[in-house]
This record gives sequence, C-alpha cells and structure tokens, in this order.
Amino acid sequence: MGNDTLRDLLNRIEELGRENLHLKVQMQDKWLALEQNAPYHSLFDKSRIPRLILNGSDGSILDANEAAVCFYGHEREALLRIPVVELDLSLHSGVWMQPLPERRNARHRIASGEIKEVEVLCSTIFLPDRPLLQWDILETAPVNPAPQALQRSENAFRQLVETAADLIYRTDSKGYFTYANPSCLRLTNCTLEEMRSLHFSDLVRPDYHYTVHTFYLSQAMRRVPTTYCEMPLLTRDGSELWIGQNVQLMRRGRRLIGFQAVARDITERKRLEQPLADHISHLHRRNRKLLSTLNRLQNHNTTLEDLALTDYMTGLLNHRAFQDELEKIYQSAVENSTDLSLLLIDLDGFKMVNDTKGHPAGDALLQAVGSLLLNRVRSSDVLARYGGEEFAIILPGADQNGAMAQAERFRRLVETTFEAEQITASFGVATLNEEITNRRHLIHSADAALYAAKQSGKNCVRHYDLLAPDVRTSIFAVVAQQPAAEGISSQPELEENPV
Repeated sequence: MGNDTLRDLLNRIEELGRENLHLKVQMQDKWLALEQNAPYHSLFDKSRIPRLILNGSDGSILDANEAAVCFYGHEREALLRIPVVELDLSLHSGVWMQPLPERRNARHRIASGEIKEVEVLCSTIFLPDRPLLQWDILETAPVNPAPQALQRSENAFRQLVETAADLIYRTDSKGYFTYANPSCLRLTNCTLEEMRSLHFSDLVRPDYHYTVHTFYLSQAMRRVPTTYCEMPLLTRDGSELWIGQNVQLMRRGRRLIGFQAVARDITERKRLEQPLADHISHLHRRNRKLLSTLNRLQNHNTTLEDLALTDYMTGLLNHRAFQDELEKIYQSAVENSTDLSLLLIDLDGFKMVNDTKGHPAGDALLQAVGSLLLNRVRSSDVLARYGGEEFAIILPGADQNGAMAQAERFRRLVETTFEAEQITASFGVATLNEEITNRRHLIHSADAALYAAKQSGKNCVRHYDLLAPDVRTSIFAVVAQQPAAEGISSQPELEENPV
C-alpha cells in the first residue's frame, strides 16, 4: 500500500471519528432536552404521525419517532445523519436564516427515492439555551382509486341519475340545457337533442318569464350556492305543470359555468292548493275594501269632530271647543305657576247692522271680524267665537299689563278697520290670580269686566282687577241674572264661586 493511499485512509478515519463525536454530542444534547419532559417524550415516541425534532439553528435532525422511521424507510441512525435539505426538497441551505411558516406544503424524498407530497406542521420548542423545531409530517398525495373501482362508482352514480323519478338537468351559464335525465325528458315530451336546443325560459309559462330571469340573475349575482323556487312549465303538447326545484350554481374557480337543478312535479299539490289560494285572494280583496271603507269612515269622523268643534259661521273654535281648550290651558298654568289672561269681546252696534242691513250683512261682519282677529293673534293664543256677537281670546303667558296692551291693540284695530260701518268693540279682561280657583271663575271675571266696559260707554277695555270693589259687587249682581253665552246660565257658578 502506497503512502498516499495510507494517508487518505487515515484522513477518512479521522473524519469519521469527528462525525461520530459530533453525532454523539448532538444526541446527548437532544436527550438532555427531551428527557427533562417525560410526558412530552412519551407522546412523541407513541404518536402515529411522523415527527422529527430539528435543531432550530442549523436544521440538523436530532430525533425521529417510530412513525417517521417507517414513513421515510431509513434506519433511525441513518435518518439522523441526513441533512434536512436533502430530505425536504422544498428547502435550501439558507432557509434557517428566515422563520418557517407554521403550515406549508413540501416534497420529501424517502429511502426508495420516491418523492411524496406532504404537509409540514412546524411548531417551536423553547429551551433555555436553544430553540428546537418539531415537524409533523402529513402525507397529502391523493390516492388514485383503481380504474375499475372508479368506473363502478361512475356507473352507479349515472344509474342513480338516469333512474331517478325527480327531474335532473343542467344548463350552461346562459341558461341553455346541456343535460336532462329521462324523467325530465319524459315530463316535457322532449328528446335530449331537442332539449339542448332550448333555453330554460322556453319551457316557462310566458307570464313567469320575468320572475324566472330575476330568480336566476339574483342567484348568480349574489353567488348563493343553493336556492329553491316554484314555477309553471308548458310541455311540447301545450299542457301545463308546476315544478318545485332546488337550483345549485356550478363554478370553475371564480367563473360561473352554469346551473344544475333537481326538480319535482308539484302540479297535484298546486291543484289542491288552488281553492285555498282563491279563497285567500278573495279575503285579501274583501280586506282591501273593508280597509278603504274604514279609512272613509275615519275621514268622516274626523270631519264630524272638526264640525263639532268649529263655528259654522266664522270657522273659528266654537263655545264647546273654547271651554275644553281653556280648561287645559288653565290646568297647565296652575301646575307650572305661569301667567294666563282671558279676553271677552263684544261688538258694539252689531244689532243695528242686523236690523238695518239684514242678517246676511251681520253674518259677513262676524266673518270679517273673526278673520281680522285670527290674523293678529299669536301662535300660542286661542281664538274662539264665544256666542252671538261675542269672541274670546285665551292668552297663555300674558299678565295683567300684557293682556291690557293686547286688548287695546285689538280695540283700535276693530275701530279703524270698520270705521265706515261704525262698528267698534268692547273688551273685558281677567287675569289668573290666587282668588280665581277654576276656569269658570276666570270666565265670570272677564264677563264682569266686559259688562263694565259696555256700561262705560262701549269701545273701551276694562280689567276685572282694576274695577272698584263696589262696582264689582253691583256688576256681579247684574251678571248673575243674565244668561251666559249659548244659553248656559252663570248664576249657579257665581253662587258656587263668589268673588
């Protein structure tokens, strides 16, 4: 043996020694890391999933369980010596410089040289001085069935479709038939060649064309996988039948390639349902008529209520509505401690107009005065025809001075507007105070002030609180004997609430 050959042999022996030493150190480190966690080590060894433990720094294989040894077909010691980049063909030597994904597809070479498609689940095991990686190897290569078994499966499926009592068909993305099973052909009286020349809507009853097109378009646009609908069809001999069908979208990737449906003849069910549907339709028509009648009655009632609360002559609130509004405003003023005043207005010389010009002229005058006052009151004020030639204005929030100023403005307005007719107005004013205990008392006070204004020469304003005590007493004696507006006597109320 030559010196060169001997030297090469010695170098090889030394190299193998270094490799064995390195392997021994790796194994010691591995057992030191894993044996400290006995439960984990037990699960690792007994797992039926091929598992590898790798050094997180250089990717060398530190351990492999029995399932991994069987999967790769290498002896355990031989598997630990294989560089992982030779085992996993999806990696390269610089891959450890970057983190690996937790889940990835890869191609692994086994001992026989065969390449297997696998899915690698990677998880990290953190040790005090270094990270380790655990790989779970899941084989993903599809198992191709034997040709004979596949053929038997396809034949069984075709036989099921061909002998099914339900209608089964397919269309392309535009709605033209591409397939129909014998039940579908038999029900429509068409051959398969004839069906392939038809659009689905060609079989639908014409009045349902829009509904059907909208149905399919909505399913395609919204990408609803499965929907159900019922529709009437016309066969080649002109007869009509109803079908109920479940429709599925057929896609290739993101592209719609057509529809497929499983339908059932529901003509008999529809025939039995028709009398009920007709009866329900009849009830709907009757309900619509009843609703229309009810709406008319409600409108009439609203009109009657308005008439019951409105003075026919002037269109203002009548005496009854005035009493209701005053009661509500009075209660609110008492509860909230706010001001409230009342004006009673009597037209001076109205009787002369009726006597000299007739009642139509008197009616026209009442309408003109009502319109004049309505255009001048505040939005919060309430104007009403109190009775005869008398008007009333409720002034929420108005104290004595404010009510007197408002009454004076109205008096001048009437005087200047109807100067040619020589018509003026007298005003009686009352303001809520501690002595007034109800709305009737407030009305009587304003009525007494109006009487004082008439006695003072008319065309003036008088406030009840500004009358002298003896004048109040004498006026109440007179007012108590006078019937109130619209025939309601004020005497019992005066006796019940004396001033």
